[in-house]
Amino acid sequence: MPKAFASKMIFSPERIKAAQFEMSGTEGRFLQRVLAEGVAREDSPIGLIYGSQGMADEIYFSWNDNRLVELPVAWLGPQQQWGLQVFADPYHHSDFSRQGTTRCLECHNTWFEHVKGTGNEYRPESFLMGVSCERCHGPAQDHVAYHRNNPAVKTAKAIVHPGKLPRDRQIDVCGQCHTNAMDRYTPLFSFRPGDKLADHFRVHKDPKFDTSSVANQVGTMRKSECFVNSKMTCITCHNPHKKSKPGEVAQQSCAQCHENEQCGEHDKLPAEVRLKCVDCHMPRFNRVAVAFETEDDPYTFPMQPRQHRIGVYPAAGQEVLLTWYLQRKPDSASPEKVAALSSSLGEHWLKKAASYRKEYRFRATIAALREAQRFAPSAEILEQIKEASETQTRINAGYFTANNLAGKQQYAAAAEVLSDLLKLNPESARVHARLGTFFAVLGQQNRSTQHLLAVAQYDPNNPSGYNMLGWTAYLRGDHEEAIDAFREADAIFPSTQHINFRWGLALLALQRWEEAVERFRIVLEIDPNHSEACSACSQALRQQKKASEALPYARRADQLTGHKDIDVLVSLAETYEENYLTQKALETTRQALEIAATQRPVLAPQLRETIKRLESRAP
Repeated sequence: MPKAFASKMIFSPERIKAAQFEMSGTEGRFLQRVLAEGVAREDSPIGLIYGSQGMADEIYFSWNDNRLVELPVAWLGPQQQWGLQVFADPYHHSDFSRQGTTRCLECHNTWFEHVKGTGNEYRPESFLMGVSCERCHGPAQDHVAYHRNNPAVKTAKAIVHPGKLPRDRQIDVCGQCHTNAMDRYTPLFSFRPGDKLADHFRVHKDPKFDTSSVANQVGTMRKSECFVNSKMTCITCHNPHKKSKPGEVAQQSCAQCHENEQCGEHDKLPAEVRLKCVDCHMPRFNRVAVAFETEDDPYTFPMQPRQHRIGVYPAAGQEVLLTWYLQRKPDSASPEKVAALSSSLGEHWLKKAASYRKEYRFRATIAALREAQRFAPSAEILEQIKEASETQTRINAGYFTANNLAGKQQYAAAAEVLSDLLKLNPESARVHARLGTFFAVLGQQNRSTQHLLAVAQYDPNNPSGYNMLGWTAYLRGDHEEAIDAFREADAIFPSTQHINFRWGLALLALQRWEEAVERFRIVLEIDPNHSEACSACSQALRQQKKASEALPYARRADQLTGHKDIDVLVSLAETYEENYLTQKALETTRQALEIAATQRPVLAPQLRETIKRLESRAP
């Protein structure tokens, strides 16, 4: 935690003009406070931090009941300053936080108990903080018990040695957190060393570096010729128990396959540069998907991970050489070499920026322009940085504005704002997704479909367009069309709760009972507390004359709805009757009648008739 935390610090971001953020700490208690006009509005005690000890950013969390919320202000280690996360919504009139995600927390902790079926609820006392042995070696309870009982045995028992796993499974251990395994199929921490990663996670397809919030080292390493043509794994270069320096990696790892003299540039390079293999072939890059607003910059990218697609990067080699020239004692050749290399690097990054700009990748454009300015500064480049930053800011602000308008049910105004954003970036999947949803609410089906189909076109990892197409088709009664759309959504992101529940409803409408049960069971595996899935599953089983199988689901639905949902009670009573549990059916129907008297009187006569019939049959 930065020393500034020991005293008071006020950060006033440009984007949120109605509030200031104060970071303070006294006697081990640290706060992030929101102030309005200098008056404290909300205090958020910091309950959890993750980061990398000054090498990147420190992110702060606060407990809200049993949920973790991610606070907006972070400490940027490389810049040694505070930053406001770009997710901070200026219309959020509380602490500007957002709900934490299980996937992020899972990579930064050894274990915690997550409340199944919730997006962000935990048992706070269960957390094993940080990344320790068990993340790579698996649960250690049996291992510890064995060796306590057998202290003379020196060979490790009941534990996984990742180095002895097959190559792909060994890499999958690292891939839990170091690849684009962004979404889970299975419960948290169910992956065990030796498992196939793809059985537990959805690994995103070829994401661009500026849209991925993780560095994706494994995914890019697999595309390297070094990887394809050898048996290398992550531990070829990395000792998981200590930090390796780039020079050590070059000498110990690269040298396993390559002789220094094999480098095509070897004889042209100064002797001091010849061993900088990592700097040339695995250059650092700005991880622009993680951005912050600081007091002097609307887009600061604190992290610069290494490119793990090992390859030939001429610009990286030029930068290594330029650094060497700038650090050595000047001689007659140095000024000319410095000027030539600087000019070449500036031109390289300007071309990169122009390419990114054509693809509407504004954060990548900003980062490339800053590199160009670093090597060949000019007023023109500064103006381009300003223009790209303002465009990205307009996009972010417009998205917040549209969501705020939608929250007030002003969908036409929200759609107008988003339509303007598409003029700035016609390939934004998230804007198309929201715009398609708003047009659906407004009853403009053709326009809605156009935008929802564009979602997967521009982001093949995003199922929301097909999911919404399925839902709108279901609502208008086109159930076959709905099923086709849900199938497409499921192909992008299999086994998700909301897609499978809606898919099950469409199958119910077509009386495809067995298929519907399959979908609802997937939902309940993910969230055992999904009352609607319990009720729907019971209904589908009853239609198949499987009353005994339906009963536990009907009972669970009643329990989850607090015995107060009249439709659930009626369904439960009917299920009891089909199971020849007449007395239970009678008691449940009477309970439903009590509720109907105040909530739905029109059902009362029907329920009274049912009670008479059951009473005549009751023992």
